[in-house]
Amino acid sequence: MVGNSALYLGFDLSTQQLKGLAVNSDLRPEHEVKFDFDADAKDFNVTKGVLTNEVENELQAIDSVLQRFQEHGLDFGRVHGVSGAGMQHGSIYWSEQGERALEQLDSSASLQAQLGDAFSHPYSPNWQDASTQEQCDAFDQCLGDESRLAQITGSKAHHVSSL
Repeated sequence: MVGNSALYLGFDLSTQQLKGLAVNSDLRPEHEVKFDFDADAKDFNVTKGVLTNEVENELQAIDSVLQRFQEHGLDFGRVHGVSGAGMQHGSIYWSEQGERALEQLDSSASLQAQLGDAFSHPYSPNWQDASTQEQCDAFDQCLGDESRLAQITGSKAHHVSSL
């Protein structure tokens, strides 16, 4: 009974888009939607391959994907599980207010409007971001060079990373 069977949502966030897929218990897709950061972002200047995205833009993408699922007729009451994959080594920094913000979510308002204080940093850098080069250089200088840091820690100093 396809129309009443369980659905499972999957989300894939990349630097270019957020894709959402709803599959049934037989893994057959029933709904697929996306938010393209270049084409769909409102009030954000986004270019494909963006190095650092604003967290509010990613919240806007989640809001839009959920809205598009609803517009395509997805019955959220059938959803039994949700999964997600984030961009390669991307980071979003949760704040102390994050948990409280989640506890107070209101389904009549957007995530973008409600979660502004839930993050400690307004940007979500990914693996391409080199804004911490100064800190990497400081590690190397303190120990003499990058090979010494690698000997001590097993790795040279890396830029912003979620590794």
